[in-house]
Amino acid sequence: MNIQFLFENGKGSVVDEYGRPEPMDYIVDEEQFRLETLTSHTQYLAQLPLESEKEVEAM
Repeated sequence: MNIQFLFENGKGSVVDEYGRPEPMDYIVDEEQFRLETLTSHTQYLAQLPLESEKEVEAM
């Protein structure tokens, strides 16, 4: 796996770690990992027990 760090040079341009301009020309868009949404934040929160239910279980 090749990692490339990009920086903003203070002039509104992006450069790589060697100061080369236009580093995006060197990056090939490849889908190496299949990403999908497993759950949304709203769905996750809806599945959490309420604080009052947690207190009852602890007693």
